[in-house]
Amino acid sequence: YYDLARARKESALEHIALVRVEQLYPVPDIELKNLLERYPDAQELIWAQDEPRNQGPWRFIAHHLRQLSSMPLHYAGRPESSAPATGVASQHKIQLDAIIKTAINS
Repeated sequence: YYDLARARKESALEHIALVRVEQLYPVPDIELKNLLERYPDAQELIWAQDEPRNQGPWRFIAHHLRQLSSMPLHYAGRPESSAPATGVASQHKIQLDAIIKTAINS
């Protein structure tokens, strides 16, 4: 969240709303629905996570987000991996930059 917020601010992209989801279960459907209604001009949803695609909440939450909104839903995160981290700082940074680019510049 903080990396995305910093990138949004540095790029002067204040038209992008960032929402931090703290509770995943039970899914706060009503709160999420109300939140989405605050952005009637939104054209897409992007779920960003630091974990690899197969290890974070993406597969769980995507189903719920698709039920709450008809907007296209995209994933911004690390690719699927058997390990929770690359173990190489330079590779970690490359992946983090890709997450930010996908989430902010979509």
